[in-house]
Amino acid sequence: MSNIKKILLRSAGLGMIFRSLLAPHVVLANVEDGVETVRSHRGTTSKQLEKIHFHDRVELVKTLNQKSQDMEEEKKKVTLFDAQLETEKLALDKAALAAGFSEDSVEVLKDKNCFMNTITKEDAKAYGNLSALVYDIDQNKRLAKVGSSVTRLDREITTAQDEMVMLEKKLTQIPLAESDFRKFVKDLRVFGINLDKDATIATVQKAINDRWGGLNETVRSLQIQKRLSDSQYLENARQVFDHNLQGMTYKVEGVFHRNNGEFSGAAAFDKDKNKLVLTFAGSKSTTDWIKNIMGWNSKLSKSHGLLSNISFHSGFGSHLDDNADSFFSFMRGWLTQYKEQNPNKVLNLVGTGHSLGGALGEIFSAAAKEMAEVMGIKINLGIMTFGAPNTVNANTLQNYTKLIGGAGNVVRFAHSYDPVPAIVFWKSAPGATTIKGDTSLFKDVSGTMVLPIRVNPHSSDEYYHAAEKVFEDWEKNLSPLKRRLDSVTKLEESKTAAQKAIGKIANEAHGLLSALANQDKNSAAVFEDEYQAYINKERQELVMIQESLKAMAKDLKERKEKHDLFTLQEQEEFVKNFDQVRQSLAEKKSFIEGLEKDLAWKTYAQTITDDFANLLDRITQDSLSLSVLAIR
Repeated sequence: MSNIKKILLRSAGLGMIFRSLLAPHVVLANVEDGVETVRSHRGTTSKQLEKIHFHDRVELVKTLNQKSQDMEEEKKKVTLFDAQLETEKLALDKAALAAGFSEDSVEVLKDKNCFMNTITKEDAKAYGNLSALVYDIDQNKRLAKVGSSVTRLDREITTAQDEMVMLEKKLTQIPLAESDFRKFVKDLRVFGINLDKDATIATVQKAINDRWGGLNETVRSLQIQKRLSDSQYLENARQVFDHNLQGMTYKVEGVFHRNNGEFSGAAAFDKDKNKLVLTFAGSKSTTDWIKNIMGWNSKLSKSHGLLSNISFHSGFGSHLDDNADSFFSFMRGWLTQYKEQNPNKVLNLVGTGHSLGGALGEIFSAAAKEMAEVMGIKINLGIMTFGAPNTVNANTLQNYTKLIGGAGNVVRFAHSYDPVPAIVFWKSAPGATTIKGDTSLFKDVSGTMVLPIRVNPHSSDEYYHAAEKVFEDWEKNLSPLKRRLDSVTKLEESKTAAQKAIGKIANEAHGLLSALANQDKNSAAVFEDEYQAYINKERQELVMIQESLKAMAKDLKERKEKHDLFTLQEQEEFVKNFDQVRQSLAEKKSFIEGLEKDLAWKTYAQTITDDFANLLDRITQDSLSLSVLAIR
């Protein structure tokens, strides 16, 4: 084929390509950074982002700039709050030191509903009175021993109740595997349940329920016998208590005694406040329990199934066991009756006592809370002790604190020179705070508050008489600490709010940036056409403002030459208008400068142009190659 023919074919091919590129039904678009582009064919529609005009883009940029300013303002707030927090926390540390709090103790004050933050001096006096009273009754034998029949009935009642609790657990633990099931059936013999080897799950369930029902009837019968046996004893106890509780609204609901029948404590109920106070006398002498090293809380965990994940310091084991039968016999019966009469009411429960009685109060009130919650009764627990030793083993303090609802639910009064509150500290984990003089409130290893008393060490009467005054002094020291803590809390909340605002603004700005970038790519051609007209319009408005300013200056000059003086009102109006025009001029200049710099879409426009040129080159090369092949 001749060279002329080849040239004609090439020209014809390029002409066809250019005509197809210029056809209105074909869209060539750049695929870049996730911008959605589609090559459309005859009869189809392009699916691109909706194009916007340049003035819309300007509004997007304005909004984005405002977000930037808003973010800077919030960042300034965070910086300011950080500086204020540093100052306030230093002041808080000083106030905490003055009140005897350690750093982690201060956190307790944030819980507005904890026992420590809700008790009053009247409460402190009442609990001190009850603690001193039961201690005095015990020491001076103001109540005779209960009869042996009562102690026997208590043991029988608690034994039956414990077996009922174990049967309830067994009922939920019936295994399905054949070998495990047969062993389970065999183990039921310890409860007096004897079944043959062909027993089914239904048979086992019925046998357990029958045994439980029989025990329940036994308990009811024993409780009736006990009420008849100790009714006179309870009446005598109420007379002793009522004489010493004048002016208070508590009524004695039950009396606790040791296994030998000696008085050991009482339960007093305030119906108006829906509050049950458990108060314990402890041992006969302050040295009995120190000498006792008979082990851990065996009876509570093994027999009654309570406080199983909490250990108490050696020296309390026998005292817990000695008081357990009487206590649990009363509590299970009282709570059952309470639930029947108050099915959905939260019970306020307080444990208190002096010396070892305070230790028993801490332990038994926690056990009562656990027992009540198993029965479906909600409890608000508080504990206030007077001259009590530390009770909970350091390794299980966290479990105990969780059970009682937090460290702020225990308040302990202690004389600075009373050795009893600190006597078990040396056996505990390190970190116990040493009492400082006579005015400190310190936090012991169990995370509870201890109030100082400036009286003779360890006297229950002195603790009682000093409780109200010491509590007032403590509150005075606490007031500035609470104010500082409130200030720190508010600053922390404000800082958090500012940080959240920064996050919100950042998310909104990210969305605006994405929209702006996509529109820059999609609307580049539109912006290219409209940008110059838009900025020219802004420049014309700038000239008009400048002319207004010149006109005002000219008017001022002419009036000055004519000695046409301004009135005071005219001067004020002129200055106001002149300042407004100058402000408008400055804003317009700044806006135009921004427009002159804001040419981001130019990059996309240039990319599209370059890609278009590259495409044409490639098409030309392909076309020439095809033409050559065709000629060959």
